[in-house]
Amino acid sequence: MIINVKEKLNLLGRHAKDKVTNFQGVITSIAFDLYGCNQALLNPGIDNEGKLRDQNWFDINRLEVAGSPIMDVPEFDTSKEKGAEFKPTFKN
Repeated sequence: MIINVKEKLNLLGRHAKDKVTNFQGVITSIAFDLYGCNQALLNPGIDNEGKLRDQNWFDINRLEVAGSPIMDVPEFDTSKEKGAEFKPTFKN
């Protein structure tokens, strides 16, 4: 099985909703496991009291992804060492 890793990584920072549970959030991490499952971690943000809400993992195929990323996706180029000044930041 061949997957397009770059295509999956380009989901980072985009809003998504799980089709089964309607759980919504921003995709903050992508996982590729030994058994061929590609999953995304959805971060729903904070509640009315300013507390972080629980994040959850979902199969990518179950997600409705919308909009453009809220941040630039990192390069993930391990051939170059970069300091904190090159880390992605929120778009204005």
